[in-house]
Amino acid sequence: WDKTNNKVYAGYHPTDITIKNDTVFEEGKHCFINGAELSFIAGASMSGTGRVQIVTTEDISLKGAANNFEDLEIYMTNADFGIAAQGVLTAGRMRFFGVGNSSFEVDAQGELTSGDIYIYSEEGMIDIQAGADVDITAPPSGDPFEGLLMYMPWDNTNDFMLNGGSGNVWRGLILMPTAEVTYNGGAGFELYGQVIAETFLINGDAEGDIYFVS
Repeated sequence: WDKTNNKVYAGYHPTDITIKNDTVFEEGKHCFINGAELSFIAGASMSGTGRVQIVTTEDISLKGAANNFEDLEIYMTNADFGIAAQGVLTAGRMRFFGVGNSSFEVDAQGELTSGDIYIYSEEGMIDIQAGADVDITAPPSGDPFEGLLMYMPWDNTNDFMLNGGSGNVWRGLILMPTAEVTYNGGAGFELYGQVIAETFLINGDAEGDIYFVS
C-alpha cells in the first residue's frame, strides 16, 4: 500500500487498509485475509483500471462519489458489500459473488451504474433501497451469465423489495425462485426483463406499466 501516491498493489493484504484519500487499486487480485478490513473515511473513493478483484470475509461500504472501475469483481464469504448514502459506484463490468450469508446493498441516495453486471447472493439479501439511483444491465450475449441480472438460488428464501426509483432502468432477468418479491417501483422506473419468484406482490402505492413481448 503506497500511501504517498495513493495506490494499492495487488496481492495479500494481511492488515487493515483505511482509505483517507481517493486511491487507485492496481489490476489483479486483492485478498484481505485474517480479518483484515478495507474501509473508507471522509468520503474517499477507490478506482481501478483493468480487472480489479477483491476477495474478503469482511464488510465493505463505499462512501465516496468517485468509485470508478473498468472491471470490478467482488468475492465475499459471510460479509456484506454496500454503497452508502451519497456513495457512487460506476463500473463498465461488475460481478458480485456472495458466498454464505453475504449481501449486496445500495442505500437510499446511493448510486450504481453498470452496463454489464451480475449479482449473486447464496444465502444473503440483495437490497436496493427506495431512493437509490440505479441504472444496470445484465451481461451480454456470450457471457456465462448472459441476460442474468440478479440471482438468489433455490435455498435462499430471503424477501426482495423491487425498489425501482424514478429514472431507474434495470435490464435483465431477476431470478429468485423461492423469494417473495414486492414491487415498489415508482413512476419513471423501467424494468426490461423478467422476475421469477415464488410470489410477486405489487404494492398498492406503486406505479408502473407492463409491456409483454412474447
